Amino acid sequence: MKELYWLNVLGNVGDWAFVAVIVLVVCIIVFLVICPILSDEYGLDYKGILKKMVGTIIVSLILAVFIPSKKELFVIYGVGKSVEWVKSNDKLQKMPEKLIDALDAVIESYKKNE
Repeated sequence: MKELYWLNVLGNVGDWAFVAVIVLVVCIIVFLVICPILSDEYGLDYKGILKKMVGTIIVSLILAVFIPSKKELFVIYGVGKSVEWVKSNDKLQKMPEKLIDALDAVIESYKKNE
């Protein structure tokens, strides 16, 4: 049961990483407009802050791209558990070939409907 919890959490991390990328891009745009003005008046060095923001964007973007969505995580988990069950079940190993072909046809029809 704890696996399902962690699948939900990991899916949320991917979503939040995408939100972080959007927020940080907006912040950098605002930062690039305001900081040159402030650096002239107050002598601020904003290049170090800008480098940290870009680094954070890169990390968030990598997380957003490589962490699958909740739906994909549940599919990966479900297929893995199904394969384990099929390999360990002797009765299932003896099923007729035509039944397996029928199941493949049903799965293909579901794929086409999505």
